[in-house]
Amino acid sequence: MSATPMPLPDDLRRAARAAAWPNRDSERAGVAAIDEAVMAKVAVHEAYLAETADKFADQTRDTLKDSDAALSAVTDLTASVRRGDTAVDAASAAAYKLNRARIAKSLDDLAYAESHIAWLVERCADPYASVTRILEKFASLRAGRGYDL
Repeated sequence: MSATPMPLPDDLRRAARAAAWPNRDSERAGVAAIDEAVMAKVAVHEAYLAETADKFADQTRDTLKDSDAALSAVTDLTASVRRGDTAVDAASAAAYKLNRARIAKSLDDLAYAESHIAWLVERCADPYASVTRILEKFASLRAGRGYDL
């Protein structure tokens, strides 16, 4: 038997506002408690999004440093060959290919990071809606596993 999923955050907040309360003070306290519990879950999600974005930013900085180093190595090697300081041999050709491959991988990594960071920024713009979308998509999260208000 599966557990009945908990209501979505908006449903919880609406129910608190529509409930019959014995007096205005208890209504304020009850509605505030529900709102605070929901917003605490949203804050956890928002912190996760920010932490993930920071990790991607760090990885992107590392990727940029590596691609800059590879580009410098290719540029230096090319200039050295043109000047006649370095012979075009198997070692220089291998170094050239290796650094070109590093640059290509960096470009792929940067494209992936760009799309993922854009995805994160979209969710950070409205973390409340992001939490709601996740809970709608993955009802099992509302069935008592990780979503407890």
